Amino acid sequence: LLGHKVSRLGLSTHEAKVQAIMELVRPTKVSQLQAFLGMVVYFSAFIPFYAGICAPLFQLLRKDAKWEWGPVQEHAFEEAKRSLAEAPLL
Repeated sequence: LLGHKVSRLGLSTHEAKVQAIMELVRPTKVSQLQAFLGMVVYFSAFIPFYAGICAPLFQLLRKDAKWEWGPVQEHAFEEAKRSLAEAPLL
């Protein structure tokens, strides 16, 4: 499967794709955040509580939202990456 590794033990994330996400730096504009979330949502099944973790990031994508990246967004960004790096076998 694209982006996933299938073995007799189950389904896991593809290490190279996860590594590429891990190397991403903090987004500085909406289009970069959209790209990051697009990559992460692909692996959302592997991230426990994905919606809750990424909620502060999705709030920045609202039409009326002002771009304000603070500690809450930074934590969500890093937590999404950390959760993906520690993704369980499905």
